[in-house]
Formats: sequence, C-alpha cells, structure tokens
Amino acid sequence: EAMKETYEISGVGFRPFTPSADQEYLPFEAIGDVLRREDATTLLGRLSPVFDLGLFNQANVQSGLDDLLTQPTVVRLSQLPGDQVKNAVAEFFLMALYGFLIRRPQPHRLEQLLVLDEAWRLVNSPFLEPLMREGRAFGLGVIIATQFPKDLSDQISGSTATRLYFSQTKAEQVREIQRTLIGKTSGSEAEHLGNMMRGLAPLECVMQNIHYKPWIRLRTVPYFERTRSDWSSPE
Repeated sequence: EAMKETYEISGVGFRPFTPSADQEYLPFEAIGDVLRREDATTLLGRLSPVFDLGLFNQANVQSGLDDLLTQPTVVRLSQLPGDQVKNAVAEFFLMALYGFLIRRPQPHRLEQLLVLDEAWRLVNSPFLEPLMREGRAFGLGVIIATQFPKDLSDQISGSTATRLYFSQTKAEQVREIQRTLIGKTSGSEAEHLGNMMRGLAPLECVMQNIHYKPWIRLRTVPYFERTRSDWSSPE
C-alpha cells in the first residue's frame, strides 16, 4: 500500500499509461517516508537496514541497469547485515533483471551470463524460475551454485541443461543425486554412484547433460590453473 501511495504522489495512477520522455519517479526512500507517516513501525523495523544503508539511494546511483549489464559486474551481498536484507536485495535485483530482459528485443543468441552463488537464498523467488525457463530467449544464460542439491526445487533443477555434482557425504543429498541422475536410489547402479559421490576428491565431480548420460566423472580445472602461462590441457 505504501508503494501504491508513493506512485500516486508522483502522479502515476494505477491504469496503464505511456510515460513521457521526462517522466520522473520518486526514489525508493520515498516509500520509507510514507511508512513513517503511517506509523508502520514493524515494517520499518524490518526494512530499516535497506533504508539506513542507502542501498537504493537515488543520489548514489551512478549508472542505470542498462549500463550495469553491458559490462562484467559483481553484486556483493556478503557485507550486508542479516539474511533478510541479503535475500531482499538479491530478489530486487532478479526482479529488475527480469523486467529489463522482457522489455528488450529477443537477440536469439547468448549475450549475457548470470552467475548466482549461494543460490539457496533465491530458490523461493518468483523471478528465478522465469529467468531459468525464458532467459535463453532473451540471450541470458544462468549458472546457479549451491552447497546441497536439495536446495533447488524440481522446477529449478529441471530447467538446467548441464549439472555438476561435487562430493557429498550426507545421505539425503546423495539420494537426491541418485534420483536425479539415474532415477532410483537403490540397486547396484545407485550404490556405485553413491559410493563415488562420497569418495570424490577436491575438484572432481560428476556431470550430466544431453551429451553425457546418465553421467560422466571428471576433474574440473580451477581458474588459477587455467590462467597459468605454462598450463597445458590434460589428455
């Protein structure tokens, strides 16, 4: 309701309209002003880190989303206080990214790559699944990384074309990998895969995609090896 009132203050109604070239919108902080006026103390308490840190402060914005996405960009959330704030900022970004993509022409080629580390923070975001399902049409590839396979829903996991599984020792996580890769958690094939997952060395993993089914075991090459001038590809 505070967001609706903020739009009303800026002269933007609730009916569809075509904004003029000089259309102006109130900054994010204006929502806080409305909440203070309505004495919404509980909500203000939850959102206070977002307002206090000036995360969406219009005066601090040096470039728009268009500029942000035309160059390699890292959005660091690790220094933000508390999981609620980190999750909220991450979801705001996904929402903005999805809105940005659907408004531009479809390029029919891969132009950008979105990498989400600690993706468990965003598995419940209503914008992650559309990005996974529709991103390819908008030239966006998505890489999601998380510690445990069960962090990802079937919808999110099922939208991935290539899957890499590194060592897992927890029984429920191993069963999730067995179920995903071979469709069962019992039998000699499942037992072999489970034993392998528990015994993988650092940088070793199991991969599955349309070229390698049901899976293949391999070793990943870390960036510090790939960037060495004397590095040569292993046979």
